Amino acid sequence: LITNLVSLHDLSLSEAQRGYPVLMQEVVTYCHPAWKMLLVDDGGDTTNAAYLEAPAGTPALEPGEVVEIEGTSVVANQNQSVQITRVTATGRRRPLLAEPFAISQIVSGIASCQWVELEGEVLRPPVAKDRLVFQLSVGHTNLQVALLHWQGSDASRITNACVRVRGVIANAFEIGRASCRERV
Repeated sequence: LITNLVSLHDLSLSEAQRGYPVLMQEVVTYCHPAWKMLLVDDGGDTTNAAYLEAPAGTPALEPGEVVEIEGTSVVANQNQSVQITRVTATGRRRPLLAEPFAISQIVSGIASCQWVELEGEVLRPPVAKDRLVFQLSVGHTNLQVALLHWQGSDASRITNACVRVRGVIANAFEIGRASCRERV
C-alpha cells in the first residue's frame, strides 16, 4: 500500500506499473477539475509534490485543502503517478508556505507542483481575459506567469512593475503542452 508521495516516488518505473494500491492524504496546491489538473504536495518538510490527472467528478478544491487520494500506481509521462479512482476532501487545511527555490530549480523542474513566491519585473503588456498572462523577469531568466482567476481591470498598468507572485509551479508539458516552459 502506497501511503504518501515519498513512497510513490521511491518506486522504480517498473514497480509503479504493477498497479500497487494507493491511499494517501496530500495537500492541494492547485486543482482545476475541468482541465483534469490536481497538483498536490506532501505538506511536510520535503519537496515531494506531484501532478496527478483528476478523474471525472473531482470536486473543486482550494489550495491548502487536505485530500484523501485513492487509486493505483501507474507510470505517466515517464514518472511514477497515480490512476486516481477517488478524491475526497477531508475538511482539514494546511497552510501553504512558499518554498525557497533558486530560479535554476524552477527552470529545471525540481520545483514543479510546489508552492513558491517569486519577485521580478513584468515584461511587455500582459494579456488579460479570464486569466492574466505575462512574462516575469527574475534575475537573468524570464518565466511565463498565468494568473488563472484574473478579475482585475487594467492589466497594462503592471508593465515594467516589480511584483511578487505566490502560487504553484507547473511545467507546461505536464498540462498538455508541447514545450517544457515553467508556468507560475
